[in-house]
Amino acid sequence: MKNLIVTVGGAGQNVLHYYTQLYLTGAVELPFKALVIDADESVASLRFMSEFFPLAGVLAANEIPSIALERVQPANSAGEVRNSLGYYRAAEANSYEHPAQAFFCAESLGQQVANGLFGRPCLSAVMALQRTMESLERLRIEPGMTITVVCSCVGGTGAGLAIQVLDWLTRRAAAVGGGTSVRLVLLGQFFRIRDEAIQRQDSRSKSHRLLFAKMLEFSVPRLHSFAFIEDPIMDDRPKTESQAKNLPWPQPAEPYWRATNALDFLLHDRIREQKNIFEEKEVDLSSYAGRLDHPSAQTKRALGVARVGTFVEKEVFKRIFAEVIPHRTWGTDLTGFIRQVLRLMEAGGGKASDHRALGEVGQAEMRKLWAGGESYGLRMLFPPGDNSICGVGEISGAAWPTIQIDRLDAAKFLNVQSAGKMLAATVMFSLLRSGGK
Repeated sequence: MKNLIVTVGGAGQNVLHYYTQLYLTGAVELPFKALVIDADESVASLRFMSEFFPLAGVLAANEIPSIALERVQPANSAGEVRNSLGYYRAAEANSYEHPAQAFFCAESLGQQVANGLFGRPCLSAVMALQRTMESLERLRIEPGMTITVVCSCVGGTGAGLAIQVLDWLTRRAAAVGGGTSVRLVLLGQFFRIRDEAIQRQDSRSKSHRLLFAKMLEFSVPRLHSFAFIEDPIMDDRPKTESQAKNLPWPQPAEPYWRATNALDFLLHDRIREQKNIFEEKEVDLSSYAGRLDHPSAQTKRALGVARVGTFVEKEVFKRIFAEVIPHRTWGTDLTGFIRQVLRLMEAGGGKASDHRALGEVGQAEMRKLWAGGESYGLRMLFPPGDNSICGVGEISGAAWPTIQIDRLDAAKFLNVQSAGKMLAATVMFSLLRSGGK
């Protein structure tokens, strides 16, 4: 896979949240690998998708994305920052137990590590750097790969770690060769701060932005290109962003949509040459604005969600298994795909009774993956308004994969529960990817 996305901090995760939606519903064509780096817990949607993609990927005909999550907490992540710096015991009043504490004010040292690092990039640069470097060492960088980092330069984790991440990636890209390049989607002060826990954040943000830009210019000379996105400033970021539950879609002029467009542009741009002058590395808004057509993407998303919602609500799996000649209603591609799964179960030594149960199990697993219940479900990835019901033709007309049975491990399908779950995930993936086509 030639496209690698590395997000650092919460802003990068939110851009990936929307980019994943666009891929799932067919607005983004090519698959990608993603590495999510954060000192805080990953957003719920990316945690879900990191498990969903492997489920759907077993039966999918083509290569599909993968998302790896790395929470780069310090080894001692309990209590206040002062307890974690240098892994020493807490300092007594007005004294320092570890030299690193001398570089931070009392307010920073008293911050609770479990609550994230807020707008303090120097803390993440000290406390999470080692874990970040370890996560990068596990990456497989291939010749010809396009690597795009997504982060903010005014927060805590992204502003504190992205320069080191970019430096490591550009050095590795140069060593690998073969046209491997590193790009950057950089969000500035793209929202108004209203969190009282982040004291003096407005003045801090200006300082962080300037410091980051200077470090980027002088510390990452091998950077191929970057897009800087800041205006128009959002009134505030939703408090529920980390839950990623039915978040509204950004409008075309909003920072998250522009960042998503910039990400797609930078991942696929093969024309722009690398510049030596820092200012010339920036990609102008006109180069990527509108790359992903907003109305068309909404149409694809709405139809894809309608296909899956209909499949779940109308219990299509059960109907297919109950009908004598199901292909007359549901088409030969869908019913043929299900027959291939049954053959895999037979090859794995499955029982005939398991085959009969596949419809019931597949339907139950699909409802669970879609609705979620107490846990996250795929329906939560999308905005709340897409709830229409579609016709049989929209379902049967989806692009269904053709399974190459001899290339799969039939033993994975011996258990009807696991077979049903993989079948359900692949059907959902196919219904969404065909949306709007």
